[in-house]
Amino acid sequence: MSNQILPDLTQEATRVSAAIKDSKLRVKLLGGLAVWLQSPSAQLPILRRNYSDLDFIAVKNEVMPFSKLLTNIGYMEDKRFNAIHGATRLIFRDEENDRPVDLLVDNFKMCHEIELKNRLSIEGPTISISDLFLTKLQIVKITKKDLLDLTSLIIDYEISNTGIDLRYITKILSRNWGFERTVLLNLDRLLYFSSEILDNPKTRKISENKINDIQKNIRDSKKTINYRLRAKVGERVIWYEEPDDLIH
Repeated sequence: MSNQILPDLTQEATRVSAAIKDSKLRVKLLGGLAVWLQSPSAQLPILRRNYSDLDFIAVKNEVMPFSKLLTNIGYMEDKRFNAIHGATRLIFRDEENDRPVDLLVDNFKMCHEIELKNRLSIEGPTISISDLFLTKLQIVKITKKDLLDLTSLIIDYEISNTGIDLRYITKILSRNWGFERTVLLNLDRLLYFSSEILDNPKTRKISENKINDIQKNIRDSKKTINYRLRAKVGERVIWYEEPDDLIH
């Protein structure tokens, strides 16, 4: 494979994903470009958006071979950052196009944490649709770009164990009041946003029904003791982390 980095980031995401597949590593793409790869609706004019970086996640024992792969195909390691933070996160750079590549190790941790190290053996170039959905919904200061990505996922995927898996999602949220609080707030935002942006009445109604169904299942799920104890405190104590930056 050529070590020439492509200026078009969607094409570059495809190039790096192909290199990962050839290497048989379990490294997965996440963020907006993962949605772009998995959701055809992300390419519709009303849902299209710009991308600024590549974001990946790897299990710990595949960090070194993936780091070598990235340098072999044209990227430069941020050695200082990686020496300090490499146990959980590494950064590589496309110097010609002034773009970063973010690599998370084992877990996704931004406003809320999602353990992904045991979920990276699935087929395909990205984390699962359910995990993509959650990584977008966990963003407290959610942006238009995130809502565009979520709308694409809602349009393209059914509520099922191969699409938006409510059993998996509710299992995570039913033991974490803070995470659930953020997700429900963002589903309300998504409901309003998608109803405003979707111009096809049938698509808009399907989207609305899915969001309502997801909200109901989350609210009705059986909660753990830890969840119930934290719920008593509510919003009197901040329920999320303030990350330095967010994967988009």
